[in-house]
Amino acid sequence: VFLLKYIDFEFVTLDYSLGDSPNGLEILKFMHENQKYPKHLNIHSNHIEGRQLMRKYAEEHFPSDVLITTNMLEK
Repeated sequence: VFLLKYIDFEFVTLDYSLGDSPNGLEILKFMHENQKYPKHLNIHSNHIEGRQLMRKYAEEHFPSDVLITTNMLEK
């Protein structure tokens, strides 16, 4: 979150589970509230519900020109 406050990124890849907190959905909400939109957002979470929530949130709140992709990490 600290870097997102001060740097504009063209590509951001997020997992839902980031350890203690915040989670990936909370990061997306921070990005939206602060109008920090990358050109490409990738959601790479194996957390099925979290990945779906993040994708839905991004599609509903991010500008239409942001490329949103999702994938799962191989174990």
